[in-house]
Amino acid sequence: MGIHLSAMPLCIRDFRAEDAAEVARLFNESEEGWPGGLTGGVPYTPERVLEEFRRTNTIAHLVAELDGRIVGYLRLDRHWLGPDATYIALLNVHPEYRGRGIGTRLLKEAIRRSIELGVDRVDLHTWPGNARAIRLYKKLGFFWVPETGVYMQNYLPAILKLPPARAYFARHPGALYSFKRELSIEEDDYKVRGRRTYVYSWEVDGDALKVYVDAYAWGVTGVEWREGAVECYTDEPPIGRGLPFRVYWRLRNSGASPLRAVIMPMLDPGLSFKSKASPILDVPPGGEEYASAVLLVDPRAKPRPRGEPSRRIRSTVLLGDLALNLVTGFEEVPPLAASLIYPRAVPPGYRGELLLNIENRLKRKAKFRITLVAGEGISARPVSRVITLGPREGVALPLEVEVGRRVEAGELSIYYRADLGDASCEGGPVRVFFTCPSPERVSWYHDPEREVLVLDRGDAILRVELRGGRITVSDREGEVIAQLSGESLGPPFWPNMLSRELFEYSVSREGRGVKVRLSAPVRDMPGLKLVKEFEVMPSNPAVEVTYWLENSSDGERTGKLRISSWASPWRAEKLVVPLENGLLEAPVVPLEFPGRRGDLPTSPSSYGEGWACYVLRGGLVCGVAWETEGLEEVDFSDCMLPTLTYRFSAPPCSRTRVARLVFYVGGGMWGDVRRLYWLSIMRKPLPALPPHKLKVVELSTRPRPALLEAGRQSRVELVLRKRRGKHLRGVLKLWGEGVEVEPRELRVELEEDVVKWEVGVTPASVGAFAIKYVLDSSYGLLRGEVPIIALRGGEVVVREEHGSWLVDNGVMRMRVSPSFAGSVYSIELRGVEQLLTSYPQPSQQVWINPWYGGVRLASSLGRDKLCKEKWMAEEVYVEGWRGLKLHARVVSEENTELRGLEVSQYYLVRPGSSFVALHTVLENKSGRALKPELFLTAFVKPGGREARGLAARHGEGVEEARVWEYETPHLVSEHQAVVYSEAGAATLVAPPERSEVIAMSFGRSYGSHLVLVISPEQPLRPGEAYELTSYLAFAASLEEALRYAALSELQLTLRGRRK
Repeated sequence: MGIHLSAMPLCIRDFRAEDAAEVARLFNESEEGWPGGLTGGVPYTPERVLEEFRRTNTIAHLVAELDGRIVGYLRLDRHWLGPDATYIALLNVHPEYRGRGIGTRLLKEAIRRSIELGVDRVDLHTWPGNARAIRLYKKLGFFWVPETGVYMQNYLPAILKLPPARAYFARHPGALYSFKRELSIEEDDYKVRGRRTYVYSWEVDGDALKVYVDAYAWGVTGVEWREGAVECYTDEPPIGRGLPFRVYWRLRNSGASPLRAVIMPMLDPGLSFKSKASPILDVPPGGEEYASAVLLVDPRAKPRPRGEPSRRIRSTVLLGDLALNLVTGFEEVPPLAASLIYPRAVPPGYRGELLLNIENRLKRKAKFRITLVAGEGISARPVSRVITLGPREGVALPLEVEVGRRVEAGELSIYYRADLGDASCEGGPVRVFFTCPSPERVSWYHDPEREVLVLDRGDAILRVELRGGRITVSDREGEVIAQLSGESLGPPFWPNMLSRELFEYSVSREGRGVKVRLSAPVRDMPGLKLVKEFEVMPSNPAVEVTYWLENSSDGERTGKLRISSWASPWRAEKLVVPLENGLLEAPVVPLEFPGRRGDLPTSPSSYGEGWACYVLRGGLVCGVAWETEGLEEVDFSDCMLPTLTYRFSAPPCSRTRVARLVFYVGGGMWGDVRRLYWLSIMRKPLPALPPHKLKVVELSTRPRPALLEAGRQSRVELVLRKRRGKHLRGVLKLWGEGVEVEPRELRVELEEDVVKWEVGVTPASVGAFAIKYVLDSSYGLLRGEVPIIALRGGEVVVREEHGSWLVDNGVMRMRVSPSFAGSVYSIELRGVEQLLTSYPQPSQQVWINPWYGGVRLASSLGRDKLCKEKWMAEEVYVEGWRGLKLHARVVSEENTELRGLEVSQYYLVRPGSSFVALHTVLENKSGRALKPELFLTAFVKPGGREARGLAARHGEGVEEARVWEYETPHLVSEHQAVVYSEAGAATLVAPPERSEVIAMSFGRSYGSHLVLVISPEQPLRPGEAYELTSYLAFAASLEEALRYAALSELQLTLRGRRK
């Protein structure tokens, strides 16, 4: 049932700080109707509302209050182009209250306040599919600017400055929004006399008012009212630079008395009169008179910036005591345009063809006499041509060029004479540039017309937009890869005046590279100048950027600097970020992840290191590494690289460094960005990676992995953790592989980071199994599995037998001989031998001599000397594990590099398990630094058969190899290696990112085996120790063996781990 709003106490008022909670609720309940939702699933809090409001230079935060609830909100900002307009940055009405006129009331209040401020326009943006809102905006006077993604402009404030309009609305006070409009969901590409014009038209009881708004000049260009009409317009555009064109003034007298009009035109820079109009027109009653002048656009005048009004003809027309101010613009083009099609870069010394496109930009046929002037060190043919081109017609022009070997960048200048029959002009130079990169140097040029610097480093091209200071990186085909997208100072940060500022620049040659300095004044902080300096080297993906603030005033300047960067989300495959508790690697979903502000943490303390990286398709990475001093916020909003916010304090008459970062775009891996952070930003050696790899959403057990008793149901805590700010809603479906699980479906409603359930899990037998799951949620469809490792109850028996030791856990029987080089020479699993050994005497195996086989530590894979040491054994019991400790002090003369090293190797099992914990401790008992490298070898025959299949885990993927005849493949992993036969599999598991695990084949006749390389990253100082835990597990299949990777999460520490 509809509600008649006028009868309800709706109040439109200014926001107050105590409204923050209500506005947060409004935003959180307003997802419907917004692409991706208004919040993107990241909930607003009162604190976030207040913080975001402080970031903008806002004229008004308006709220609509109904029955004590805030049901609508509008933010009215100052316009980034200057003081003659306002900007509606956000309008939202609660979904339950839409269609009741609340948005209309908010918009009318914003327009009213803009009129009071004396501006000429109110602007806003929306999206093409927002049909309901577009109709509303048009109904209230907004026009959709053609060729934009729904940029809308409302000129009612400018119209109300016109005396005839003020008089009209004084006669008809309720008529302001009664104009006649088509409310089509289309661009407002209306033409009056062939010119884009927005028309406002009113009529009340036969009293009419019509106002023409010039879509080029962004202002009123004509008005018709009951006493007459005044209008200014030009010839139909486009207007060719250097060619004469006419401007007209039309005056109509609808009164009963003669009318004398005085016309006073003023021209923007770049315009000049070729002949002037008569300044006085006498218009008889009921008559209409015209005046005209001939103008020229200077062919060498700089084009107007995109997104701003055109050059203007400003006319003041005096009609007695009535003064009307009009502005008229036009589309201007150079008669001739030229562009380089192929190639856009050539090496020094190049001889060959360059292909240009020559285009007539006019709507008339023209004959062009072209003269080509090549830059220094370049010759080009032909040097002159005569080309006749139809309206907007183009033609390809091949050139034969020779480029000198010392040329760093090429320039071709085209001068022309355009003949149109009734008019002609001379123009140029039209400049065409190309780079000449080489391995020895960066090639660069400055294009003054387009206000850009182009730097070609060989592997990529950097385009520096001097207006705004943005740095865009493209590949050699011209596809944009990334952008250092600009800076802003504040708060407030919006509108960002620096984005329209023309930066001064200097470029100096620094060896093989170039150093660039950009600077621009900060208009909102008098006396302050932002300076950024960076150096580009040939084929070097890293660009180090330093930010300075120069304060020439006599007062201190304080504030914050925001630095934004961007990587193409359409090429991005995953995001890698070092969070405080581990390394997050997550697939990128354009327009979804990373999402809105707060989806990833914004506090710098939430990050373990100061860098982030996108891995892109095609072997590219894009990342940024940053200084942490002075850093206040890290914001990954909307699939961006992080926007970094630094605080600053610039003393009077000073130059203060604010921030330094490295922007990396090119071939490589995310580890290259991390390396730059440590070497270039921190100036420290590269440390080991964080041990934990994190996912955006992770389902696990607690503890992890779950060690359960086979054949019995156990209650297991299932933990779902998210590492995004976005709410997680959905359904979790569970089923078992090798286990039974209850319940099989759980509802997910996760606002905080973690939710826990208790589920019943029953493993069928001893081994490694999984709870499989599908999470159908607001994060998408996620599939995975949670490993379950099943044991059998009982005890572990350890006893010495005739110089050897037996360890029996009821499932495995392990035999160890200290005198046989400290090796495990037998492991029987359910009565089947799993090891290959030469026990009781060493022998040879392919290139290994001596070869002991089994499981043991060695100093070399070929000529081992650790077997020379005396090994001792003792029984140990550690944290539920039972087994043996074998240890030896290296004293042999043959082990000179390791002398003084105390080596301890633990072999530990749990009751009823099919895996062994291999805990290695290396302690330096000498007086010198030692850099040991040992090899933990496991010669296996899984299921009692020679292994001919190999596998190695790489992140989420698995690489496999097979031995058919004489092949000897080796697969290397940082985490897990597996060898397998048709009867079973064996796997060696080590901590991720800290190790090198190898599955190696010795050929068809000798099987495939496992090796763990044990090597501390840094030398061991006297008294220091290093320890590493790995696991050897046996399984029925490759699939089961891979699940034993979860063993690396078991915490087993026998002494203090070296930091």
